[in-house]
Amino acid sequence: MKTDPFNELRKYSTVEEMPEGHLERFERKLDMELYPKRISAYLKYFAVAATLILLLGVSLLVYFSLQDFDGSRQKYSPQQPEMLEAELYYQSEIDARLEILSANPIVEKELIAELGTPDNALFQIKEDLYQNPDDSRLIHAVMESYQSRIEVLDRIIEQIEMYENQ
Repeated sequence: MKTDPFNELRKYSTVEEMPEGHLERFERKLDMELYPKRISAYLKYFAVAATLILLLGVSLLVYFSLQDFDGSRQKYSPQQPEMLEAELYYQSEIDARLEILSANPIVEKELIAELGTPDNALFQIKEDLYQNPDDSRLIHAVMESYQSRIEVLDRIIEQIEMYENQ
């Protein structure tokens, strides 16, 4: 006679009968996890349209930020890469001096903005240079303009340092 080894264990078990409808609720939850509801076609089209609008907006923002609205970015002919390099060098020197000035609380923000903006004469010289890229007088005038702006900024920094040391 064989005895069932689990009979003894069943005495200690606290397994109760499942409540009414438990199996059906469990199957519904299982079906929802295995087969989620499909996203409606309208929602898909809306998501695609929103993505396209977002991409178009970002593209337009990048495009217009790279445009030359105020003439601050000068166009040079392809024969003048050294002119562009020199202008970038001078502009970085000017920016470094403006940083020094902006760190000083004595200097007003309007003055820094005014010193950082090139004058209209420089824009006109650059436009003439674009029309006549081989004119050495125009190249020299552009370089001289940058050098004079750097000298003015150096003098202002020097005067501020003398004022602070007194």
